[in-house]
Amino acid sequence: MNLYEALQDMIPTNITNNRVVFVYIGTDRSTGDSLGPLVDSFLKKKGYRNVIGTINNLVHATNLNERLSDVPSNKKVIVID
Repeated sequence: MNLYEALQDMIPTNITNNRVVFVYIGTDRSTGDSLGPLVDSFLKKKGYRNVIGTINNLVHATNLNERLSDVPSNKKVIVID
């Protein structure tokens, strides 16, 4: 099974883009931990609005609870770390 197939199995088919929030966890202080924020920044530039954790506004261990509290309860959250 490849990544695409695995994600298809995890994400319900009735979810639309406006019902999902992508949360990218990482830091710019470590090259190996910046993939999430870099992907988030890329998606923001491509027009995705429901993304949290850009390279300029990071989500990390010390602010995770605070940042997740900003997500409306009717949204599905997909976290990339």
